[in-house]
Amino acid sequence: MLSSLTELILWDNPLSGSIPKGLGNCSSLETLAIYGNELVGPIPPDIGNLQSLKWLFLYKNNLNGTIPREIGNLSSCLELDFSENFLVGDIPSEFSKISGLNLFFLFENQLTGVIPNEFSNLKNLTLLDLSMNHLTGPIPVGFQYFTRMYQLQLFDNNLTGIIPQGLGPHSPLWVVDFSDNSLTGRVPPHLCRNSWLMFLNLASNMLYGNIPTGLLNCDSLAQLLLVGNRLTGCFPLELCKLANITAIELSENRFSGPLPHEIGTCQKLQRLHIADNYFTMELPKEIGNISQRVTFNVSSNLLTGESHPKLLSAKIFRGLISVRTALLVPCQMNLMSGNLFSGEIPPRLGSLSSLQIEMDLSYNNLSGSIPSQLSNLNMLEYLFLNNNHLDCEIPSTFNLLSSLMGCNFSYNNLSGPLPSTKIFQSVDISSFIGVNKGLCGPPLSDCNANQSSRADPSAKSVHSPLGKSVMIIAATVGGVSLILIAVIL
Repeated sequence: MLSSLTELILWDNPLSGSIPKGLGNCSSLETLAIYGNELVGPIPPDIGNLQSLKWLFLYKNNLNGTIPREIGNLSSCLELDFSENFLVGDIPSEFSKISGLNLFFLFENQLTGVIPNEFSNLKNLTLLDLSMNHLTGPIPVGFQYFTRMYQLQLFDNNLTGIIPQGLGPHSPLWVVDFSDNSLTGRVPPHLCRNSWLMFLNLASNMLYGNIPTGLLNCDSLAQLLLVGNRLTGCFPLELCKLANITAIELSENRFSGPLPHEIGTCQKLQRLHIADNYFTMELPKEIGNISQRVTFNVSSNLLTGESHPKLLSAKIFRGLISVRTALLVPCQMNLMSGNLFSGEIPPRLGSLSSLQIEMDLSYNNLSGSIPSQLSNLNMLEYLFLNNNHLDCEIPSTFNLLSSLMGCNFSYNNLSGPLPSTKIFQSVDISSFIGVNKGLCGPPLSDCNANQSSRADPSAKSVHSPLGKSVMIIAATVGGVSLILIAVIL
């Protein structure tokens, strides 16, 4: 009876225990889908006997042990997915014998060793994902000759060496993600030769040089993520001309020079992250022309000038798109920290009612008072205004910031009582230190005590000159008299 079984589909059940070795006797089986269960133990080598098997899905279980080399005997297999388990050891080179394989997923396991060079023989591969393992060594040079590959993901491993420079011209690539490795060399120049590339993530490597011209003219490109490398050059003006670009992430590199005014023409842009570079001059006010929901980070550069109200208009900074999942989540604005911006904080920031995670304007040259309109940000969780030249009081209306979980106002020229809300009373005193000598209220000194101290001559030094003491007493007494007269009147 088992020899006639062609499909066994038991996905997303609470099945436990190990995979029965007897499945290897189901000689007619074409589909084995037992993913999304709680299966444990090793993958039985007997599965390699299933010569008719085309679809093998064992992902999202708790399988462990090494991958049996007998799996390479599945000569008819088209799709194989062992991802999201606890498999260990090397990836068997015998997989290369499955010549018709077009989907091959081993991501999110604990696999080690190198990517077998023999995998370059899998000419029918269209989707390959070996991400989130502990793989080492280089990316096989033969990968650049895949003719059907459109999704190639190797991120979050320990891969080294250069990215094959011929990657792109032979493949209709849509998605390339080699992020979070230790790759060196330059970005391959022809990744978008076939004009299909939509998502490129090479973040957190050690790549150097300029962004190649071939990428800057890639009309299909939607997301360019190059954070955490050693790339150089100016901000590429050509990126603003790409019709489909939604995310530009160039933070933590060595880019320099001014930002082009044309950046305001990126009408589909949803993420602009260029922090921790060497960009200079003023921030172009044309950025305020971007009409999409944008997250924006230009912190830790060498930007100067005053903050533009147009830039901080209500159309910008309203949503954050997750790098991996592209799901809409609440807005984060790490706008201008660690630059040389001057001027006052625009009150219009208070109109960003959907701002939830963070507003960070720290480490600049901002001056003037803190706008009371910021109290309208009742979803805001973190507010950082430290290391500026702000003065006057912290607005009492900040009592309305009911979602606030952290703040920092240190190293300004602030005075007056702190808002009487729980977060201000419980936050560490380091959030108010510096030149803010006039601040009072929990967790700082009592405001009434401060006033008494200023009015009480005994609070002055006993070594003060007598003449000055008399003048202070006289002024104090006079002040009390005037108050009494005012009360009587």
